[in-house]
Amino acid sequence: MCNPSDAYIRGLKEREVGCSLSDEGSMDKIEQRFKKWVGWIQGELLVEMQDIILDEYMFRCFENSLKPYTGRETESDIIRWISKNHVSNICLAIRRLDDHDSRTISLRRLLIDMRDSAHIITVENLEKYCGIKGRPASDQANARPAIEHDLLILDNFGQQIREFVNTSIAHRDSNPAEIPTFGVLREAIDCYHTIYRKWAYILTGTSLQPDMPNPMNLVPEIEEDYAAQFSLMWKCLFDDEEGE
Repeated sequence: MCNPSDAYIRGLKEREVGCSLSDEGSMDKIEQRFKKWVGWIQGELLVEMQDIILDEYMFRCFENSLKPYTGRETESDIIRWISKNHVSNICLAIRRLDDHDSRTISLRRLLIDMRDSAHIITVENLEKYCGIKGRPASDQANARPAIEHDLLILDNFGQQIREFVNTSIAHRDSNPAEIPTFGVLREAIDCYHTIYRKWAYILTGTSLQPDMPNPMNLVPEIEEDYAAQFSLMWKCLFDDEEGE
């Protein structure tokens, strides 16, 4: 009989390796490493990036829908609530992508793992283990310095956002960190997204060109008109205020 705790531990190990443990013996260590990286990029990290991009897209629709009411005084709780929750959601998502913990799947953990095995990121290995052919050698040249550069970019945003999450969201600190501005959050989203798509392009051969980042091509086609939905809500809200 399978012990539930054994099954749980086995599942954690399979997530770390990136494959079923029953297949692990038939793979060499380089193949296991590439399989893990590709699994993370096409799995948990893709879902995380899609959530961030969709959240930011909806918030921009929210902002645009308020433009006709610029300069108008209002005490709308729902406007403050949407803004507050957007900041919290984005900060938590970036905090997860920047997680250092070796037990987690994060963009930082991916970069650290690749940096420590940068010598295997070669044109020959990408063709052998990832099925990527015809890629110019310059795409993979000097992998370690490129990865370290990306880690520095994460450091640039991660520390500020981590401190805000730790002192204002996860805990209530007596001396909370300053809340990041929308400008800082958007710059962080752009940077994390560009780093993600660069390594997705290199390791999986997708069409996510890193020099032409279009966040919306990471998410399924959006059929709902969020801006119209917000506009209808504001029309009802402000019309009610005028009638009072």
